[in-house]
Amino acid sequence: MSSEPVSAASSPTALPAELQHFEADYIAAFDAGNAQALSELFTEDAIVMNTFGTTVAGRSAIRAALEHSFAGPSQGATLQITPQHSRRISNDVVVQQGTSRTTLKTDPPTCRD
Repeated sequence: MSSEPVSAASSPTALPAELQHFEADYIAAFDAGNAQALSELFTEDAIVMNTFGTTVAGRSAIRAALEHSFAGPSQGATLQITPQHSRRISNDVVVQQGTSRTTLKTDPPTCRD
């Protein structure tokens, strides 16, 4: 298991491009309000925590939570992700740290970091 930092400059692999592709897919699904496509980016046993500290476990529960959010408070919202640091944990796991900003479709628009 390797815990080496991953960066565009130091990585001989295509990992930064893979992360960029994943982020683009994630943002596109979020911005479209597509709970099915977004939930498919998670593993079956994924656990997520929202900005309010609520955890949801399992892909189907994540999809249901996203459907609820996209039908209500996050309807029409857009997402911006700003990665700051990535670390390879194993061959198929990368932990990425950074910030995200959700802009809610209100008048005027409001942001939630």
